[in-house]
Order: sequence, then C-alpha cells, then structure tokens
Amino acid sequence: ARVVAMAGRFANPPKRRPAGARIHLLHGQDDGIVPAEASVAAHAQLAGLGGQESDTTLDLFPGLGHGIDGRMMARLDAHLARP
Repeated sequence: ARVVAMAGRFANPPKRRPAGARIHLLHGQDDGIVPAEASVAAHAQLAGLGGQESDTTLDLFPGLGHGIDGRMMARLDAHLARP
C-alpha cells in the first residue's frame, strides 16, 4: 500500500502507523495555504510511530507554492516506480 500526500496536513496527529504502508509527502516550500512545516511535522510524527526509515519520505520543493509542478510530478513518478 502507498499513500501520497501533496501539500497536505493531518487534521489530527496519527496514533498508529498503517502496517506495511509507504507514505510519500511532497510539499512546496513557498506554500502560503498549507505551510510546508505541516509536512515536516507529519514526517516527524510518522517516523516516531516506527517502521523503517525508507517507509516515509518527505520531499520539499523550493520556489513552489500550493500546487503541483513538473518537479513534483517527476518525484512522484520516481516514488511510485520503486518496488
């Protein structure tokens, strides 16, 4: 199972990590709607719940606001292409 979150945040911090799930967080560093710190915090929260380090990734994109650009799509493709 995989989860991809783009420019998102938790409504409530998770209490447990989904078993076997890989979670990919992608966020523009210049997001004025949902600050990138939300994804940084989510990454830390998920890491604190255990699992392997590679099961949760965080990619920040300089100069990107609240949106998706070619860099983000390329990184998403790379994540999803991995077995």
